[in-house]
Order: sequence, then structure tokens, then C-alpha cells
Amino acid sequence: MNKSQRPLLYVILGLFIVLAGVLTWTFFFQSTSFFHAGTHPTIAVPAGPDPVLPPIRPEDPSAGSQDPSAITIVEYADFTCLYCRASQNEVAQVLSENPNIHYVWRDFPIASDNPSALLASMAGRCAKDQGKFWEMHDALFQADKITIDSLQTSARELGLNENTFSSCLTTSKYLQNIQDDIVIARNHNINSAPTFFIGDQVIQGYATAADLRWALLLAK
Repeated sequence: MNKSQRPLLYVILGLFIVLAGVLTWTFFFQSTSFFHAGTHPTIAVPAGPDPVLPPIRPEDPSAGSQDPSAITIVEYADFTCLYCRASQNEVAQVLSENPNIHYVWRDFPIASDNPSALLASMAGRCAKDQGKFWEMHDALFQADKITIDSLQTSARELGLNENTFSSCLTTSKYLQNIQDDIVIARNHNINSAPTFFIGDQVIQGYATAADLRWALLLAK
């Protein structure tokens, strides 16, 4: 090999070393990033003290058994969050299997992720004024988009008084109450949606029907 060919050889050798390093890193990343089949990916939740259930209030929307001795599921959730939406069919399945369960809803809109979250929570409370919280709850979870117009359409379809509902919504009647509830939740170390309290069990993030059944079993 003559001297004029050596620089080209060094360039090729350098490129080979860089390529080998990239391939090695890619293999390592892929081998450590995927979870095993049949298990759930870890839901990232802020580190810190364990969540604590705030007192349940008479005005909190509830369904199922009203027996004081019934096991209670309390869900803190956001109508617009993907994990909350994914959990709803699971929750409904478990409630249909256990009519003796007392289920309580608490608003926990994550407005920084989606501004329509606060609007959705207000819509639920405005519908509750007319005795249609759960009907609006279901409509909100099924909605593709949440806007003033879509909410007014839902109110009409649910048979609500449209003027009363619209006034409640556009005047932000319940905005301060919802913001106060967010502060209460965070003061009790609730920082993710959904968060489920079942007896002394706490589930943060997406919950399957099996997860909820297991927590109910431990709570009995």
C-alpha cells in the first residue's frame, strides 16, 4: 500500500468503527425498552409520598350501592386523558359484575395537557344540576372532540334544558370549585389520572378489569 492510499483507509476504518458503535447501541436500546408480552408497560407517576384519599362528600357523583358498608371505588379522572378513557370500559365491566359496589367520581382535569379537560369537568357538573351527570359522563368519554358546540349538542340529545346548561357552562359556574378540588387532590399526593382508591389499595394509571377485581378482593 502506498502512502497516498493510507488516508482513505483511515477514513473507511473510522466509518466502520462509528457504524459498529451505532448498531451496538441500537441493539442494547431495543433489548431494554420493550416490556415482556402479557404485562403492562409501566405507567410513569411522579415520585413522592403515597396518594391519600380525601374525605368523600355528599355532593360527589356516585353510583351503585348506597349501603354504608359497601366497598367503595373512588376514581380521580380526566374526561380527556387517554388512560382514563382506556380504563372506562374496564370500570364499567367491574361495576356490572358487582352491583353492591359504591362508585364515586372525582374530577381531576389535567388542563396543562388539554385545555378542554376543564370544560369537560364543568359540563359534567352542569349536567349534574339537572340530574344527568352519568349520562353526560358517558357522552364525554365517547366524544371525539370537546367544544362548547359539541357539549350543547350533547345537552340537547340528553334532554337537558339547553339554556340552563349553556348559561352554567359559559359563565364558568363551577370553574373555581374544580380548581379547588385539584388543589385538594394534589395536597393529598394525587398527581396522576386516573387514580383509583379501593379500600386501602391505590391504582395509578391505566387499570384493567383484572386489576380492579384484584384490588376489590384485597379490600374485602
